[in-house]
Amino acid sequence: MRRAQLLSLDAMLSLIIMMFVFAAVINTSTTLKGEITSMIGWYERSNIADNMLDVLTKSPGDPVDWELNPSAFRVIGLRSVNNTFAISYRKIVVMNENLPSVLGSLVNMSLGRNIMMSTYISKFELAGTFPTINGNYTLASTFVELNQPTYSFAIVNRTIVTDYTTISSSLNESSWIDVSQKKFVVERFEYNLSAGPSTEEPIVYGVLAQKPPINSHMEITAPDVAGNLTLVVLAGSGLKAILIYRNETGNPLSATLVENGTVINYSGNTSSISIPLTNVIGDNVNSVVGIWLYSLNGWARNEIEITIIPSLKWLLKPKFDEGIIKLVVWD
Repeated sequence: MRRAQLLSLDAMLSLIIMMFVFAAVINTSTTLKGEITSMIGWYERSNIADNMLDVLTKSPGDPVDWELNPSAFRVIGLRSVNNTFAISYRKIVVMNENLPSVLGSLVNMSLGRNIMMSTYISKFELAGTFPTINGNYTLASTFVELNQPTYSFAIVNRTIVTDYTTISSSLNESSWIDVSQKKFVVERFEYNLSAGPSTEEPIVYGVLAQKPPINSHMEITAPDVAGNLTLVVLAGSGLKAILIYRNETGNPLSATLVENGTVINYSGNTSSISIPLTNVIGDNVNSVVGIWLYSLNGWARNEIEITIIPSLKWLLKPKFDEGIIKLVVWD
């Protein structure tokens, strides 16, 4: 080796080769790091829908009875407090009817992404006029097939949106879409004898846990003018229709109950009429009980009082129905 030559030819070649290898390793590491980062980002995004549904449906929320005051909750949750295997129908209703109040909580759960939530709940559907009123129980899974959600809304750019054109436009512009759909047991109990007429929402809904006491009865009071109301009663698997009416001012109230072609008539006085409760709902323990104020004519709702004596509320337990929540998440 010459005095001025620091490295031999072999050593120099080895150094050059090592530099190439080192550069290749650095380049590979950078590429691999990018791939890993990309995979982590994809994994995080692909689990947002599942994670959000888990958080929403596996916790009752904070406080656990937040549905009683939806403007003062801390964390939203749909899990029932009394039956922890089910989600609460009342919480589902309150969430969907108070979207501005729960918006912030839903945005946090979705990590700020856009979402569309569709909820499907099994229910009885009624149709017809007295004395022929038909009822049909439709499962949530059937409503999914028909694309007829009980409730549906979207949050796009942190704003509540119900217009599907806007939702569709945002979906079409997204580079990725994550979808999760889960089936649940929905706990439902209704007892609101002052609710208004509805072909869908019952004033009473549950399962009969005990036989009504002897002499239990339903009493209806109405103003002394002509008018009528129709009650539809689900007792077990059968439907009954009850017409309460007054044809002229000064006449006593009358009632006609129709079940499977059998007609029973009742008479009251000028202010009220009573019907034995066992004639209305039966006395079969563990049978489903539903009562709808189906129609009202000639009388105002605040002029009508429906009372069950003694209260049926304490003889009922919740009914459990099928429910499905579909959640779509996108950028």
